[in-house]
This record gives sequence, C-alpha cells and structure tokens, in this order.
Amino acid sequence: MAGQYKLRVKTGDMEIEVEGDKKFVIDHFSKMNKLLKGGKMATLKMDKPGRKKRGRKPGRKKKVIPKPKKVKLDLKNMSVSEIMDKFEAKRDQDKILVFSYALNKMKKKREFRGSDVVGMFNEMNMEAPNNITYHLRKLSGEKGLLKAGRKNGRYKISDEGIKKLSIRYE
Repeated sequence: MAGQYKLRVKTGDMEIEVEGDKKFVIDHFSKMNKLLKGGKMATLKMDKPGRKKRGRKPGRKKKVIPKPKKVKLDLKNMSVSEIMDKFEAKRDQDKILVFSYALNKMKKKREFRGSDVVGMFNEMNMEAPNNITYHLRKLSGEKGLLKAGRKNGRYKISDEGIKKLSIRYE
C-alpha cells in the first residue's frame, strides 16, 4: 500500500476516481483533463490514502462544562469532626490532611510526626492506616499539601493544604 495515490475529479454531476502509483495517477489525470476541460489544465490535488484532516468537524461546537461553585469555609470555628464532615474526608490522605490542620491550628503544633497523626486517629476513634509515612510523603511530595519540617521525619501543613481544606466545591 506504500506509494498508493488517489485522485478524485468532480465536475457537475460526473465524478471520476483514479487510484494507483504516482506516475499512473498523473498520466490518467492529464488524459482526463484533456477530455473534460478541452486541454485546459485543472488543479491537481493528490492525497495519500489514510490521511485525514485533524481537528473538529466544522459543524460541531465545543462542549462547555460548567465549573462548580467554590464556597469558602471558616475553619477556625469548627471542630475536627465538623471539618471531616464538611470536607467529606473518606480517603486516608484527606483524613491525614484534616488532622495535620488540626495539629497545626488547634493544638498549636508547628511541626508534627506520623505518631502525632496516629494519636489524632485514636482521639477520633478511627482506625489509623498502617502506612502513615507513605501518605505523609505522598502529600508532601507531588501534591505539595504538606512540607518537610526542620528535622527528619517531621512535617507541617502548607498554604496549599489550608486552601484545599478551606475551599469546598458545591
């Protein structure tokens, strides 16, 4: 199929299509051109088969997805359980983020360890995940919601983490 060319000529009600190698198609185009136009050369437009124009089709419109409304929560006057309910913390990382906020703002700890987060899980009568350090590293690494503390193994909540907790989508 390599080296295959296709030519389609349409004049009025008549349509002629030639397919083959380049030399064959050009020869037949010149013969058709002499017959149809009386020797007047028409424009030659050849495409390799299988090539399609990319992009949207002209008649289609882009879908518009409405953005959810942002509601800012006042976290200072809320308890840890209320923040959990409002933030809808179901995943372990979301719970750890809420607990890190509580350790920072409510318990006045600037930096905390994984054991402090386990203590918060116990305070709330929840089962702590076995791999807390994995979640802490994940939150501090690619997501940037926690920052590394001054000493090894300590973390603190970042401004991005506080923003994520305070802005809730509805």
